[in-house]
Amino acid sequence: MMTLSIVPNDPQLVELIAALNNIGSGVGFRNTERALSAISGSVARAWQSEVGSDRRIQRNKITPFSHEVYSEDKMVHWLEKGLKPFDMRMTHPFGKKSRRVKPRMVNGKMVQQWEATRKDGSKYTVAAGDQYLIIPFRHKTKGKAGGKKKTLADVYPEVQKTMGMEDFQRSTVTKSPAKSGKQSPNAWNEMVKRAEYSWGSRLEFPEAEEFKNLQGMVVMGPAKQSQFMTFRVVSVNSQNGTWQHPGIKARHYLENIVKRGEAKIQTVISESLSKDLGL
Repeated sequence: MMTLSIVPNDPQLVELIAALNNIGSGVGFRNTERALSAISGSVARAWQSEVGSDRRIQRNKITPFSHEVYSEDKMVHWLEKGLKPFDMRMTHPFGKKSRRVKPRMVNGKMVQQWEATRKDGSKYTVAAGDQYLIIPFRHKTKGKAGGKKKTLADVYPEVQKTMGMEDFQRSTVTKSPAKSGKQSPNAWNEMVKRAEYSWGSRLEFPEAEEFKNLQGMVVMGPAKQSQFMTFRVVSVNSQNGTWQHPGIKARHYLENIVKRGEAKIQTVISESLSKDLGL
């Protein structure tokens, strides 16, 4: 969890704040109380702007003279501190929502192991119990276009035409994990509740490398809140080099926000305390 406590740097002010915290109610120090609340709000809004609206930033009033701004979002932590490159085959198939391959019927017999072929023609062995994870990817209708790989923004006009066809069907979540009653074991043989889906039409794109990341796309949600999703499987059997996470560069958003506003923060706190103390 990323946390910032709103406190002054001046040693004497620190001692005074500590003493005021013991007062508890904040009676007689309304200027200071309001100032600390305003500062925590400003920091939270600035941080939210940096990490994006889909990441949760929270703030908490511990006492009238003690506030904190924090986030429990893993991605926020990675944006702040960075993340080293890693092989997703070694991590994702073993998570809480992972799954296990089921035995399959071959020529009328239930088998525990069989041979499969990758798209590049290479062979590999699949065994019942092998771990894997289905990863959803959400595609935005707006964004950077013109790269080596096509984005939804590149082809959105054509997608809209397809969605307008009479026989086009949206995909839906028919039952949430809590209501479906459907369960299956994860990598640790823990039974995990699963959602149920009704799969509709899949958008079609040219069979070219530049469209590879869009293949299999479905449309979910109501018309005015469409979500464009693709689903990919990462497993212990995935081909070498196919699931290499590049890592995340540390942005230090919160640290930079505090550095830019540190002098003003201390000034506001000092002036507010002076007003309350009649200095």
